Amino acid sequence: MSLYHNAIFVSKKEDMPKQEHWAILKFTTIHIPGDERSRTHPGHGYPAGNEPVVKYEAYLEREDWEAAIQELEKERIGSPQYVAVKVSKPATTTVRVDVIEEA
Repeated sequence: MSLYHNAIFVSKKEDMPKQEHWAILKFTTIHIPGDERSRTHPGHGYPAGNEPVVKYEAYLEREDWEAAIQELEKERIGSPQYVAVKVSKPATTTVRVDVIEEA
């Protein structure tokens, strides 16, 4: 059985749950190959490298979150590459602009 049908995969602001939820942050990297110029003419183009990636999975039910963690632990080799958290309520922010006339 796949637990992923109960997960919300957050990839943009609109995907973020606005209510209390449980989340798993998964830490990985992606490899970006260098371009041909960097291989044939060192110092030009851009070299190969690894970029860090964080994936955010949100769960509205604690039981689904716990089951997902259990699945991650079954597959784990070495130290965990994830963090499990409870999010009480995401904060909202506002911007305030004050215009002051100088004498």
